[in-house]
Amino acid sequence: MLRATSLVRAKAWSERDAVARVTLTFDERYRRRIRMTDDRGIDFLLDLVEATRIEDGDGLILESNETILVRAAAEDVLDIICHD
Repeated sequence: MLRATSLVRAKAWSERDAVARVTLTFDERYRRRIRMTDDRGIDFLLDLVEATRIEDGDGLILESNETILVRAAAEDVLDIICHD
């Protein structure tokens, strides 16, 4: 199984270099170790040293030095308004 062992922040790399993309919800983007499936249907293991907040545009670096682009999933937002 492919293994992603490190992370590169969004502004430190070019998204054009990504070999695949994974789309994750807000809750799914705070992880250390979990099996994931990229948008092509290929499984890989996220295996970071410590739990990390993964942001939209970050890259997960595979042991092969290829990078998987992380995209934030579209999610519903609840707006709460207080009048006093």
